[in-house]
Amino acid sequence: MKPGLKTLISGITLFILGGFVIPFLLILPLFLNESANTQFLIPGSKEVTVEKPGRYYLWNDFQTVYEGKSFSRSENIPDGLEIAVTDDTGKTLAFNSDTSTSSSSGSSSKNSIGYVEVSDPGKLMVSVTGDSEERVFSFSQSIFPKMFLAILGGGTASLLTAFIGFGVGIWGVIKLVRNKRGEQGVAPNA
Repeated sequence: MKPGLKTLISGITLFILGGFVIPFLLILPLFLNESANTQFLIPGSKEVTVEKPGRYYLWNDFQTVYEGKSFSRSENIPDGLEIAVTDDTGKTLAFNSDTSTSSSSGSSSKNSIGYVEVSDPGKLMVSVTGDSEERVFSFSQSIFPKMFLAILGGGTASLLTAFIGFGVGIWGVIKLVRNKRGEQGVAPNA
């Protein structure tokens, strides 16, 4: 194999890894992580188990399929709904309104209603009461810190790997050109 060809192939491989493979592998799990999303019908309540502290969101799953039944409701929740989240000691957690986030995946769409800050793992009771047609809500931990870290860390690793790959590729081309000049009897430039 000609000197420089292995270097060129290594550079191209690193560039492809940095530009496409690393970002894909880091971000894909974030979009596939729907397993901790606990759905329930409202008006009603649902007991959920919280395994680690953090911010947990209550979502309005306005377009979804729940237990084999499709739901397509308004993005806006009805007036007068009462929302309460209590821990296993009976203490009511402060519910903070936050309708700034929405999410779509396939044929399902949801938007945030609000969140609670959970400081201790354990069981929570999420209750939604009031005059409303049957609709689906869900409760899950915020993925935004994970997403931010994946984008920041993955982006840095990706850019660094792609940049190194580009440099190694250029070095491979230079080595190939020098080798070709040497074979033709042309003195390489110093």
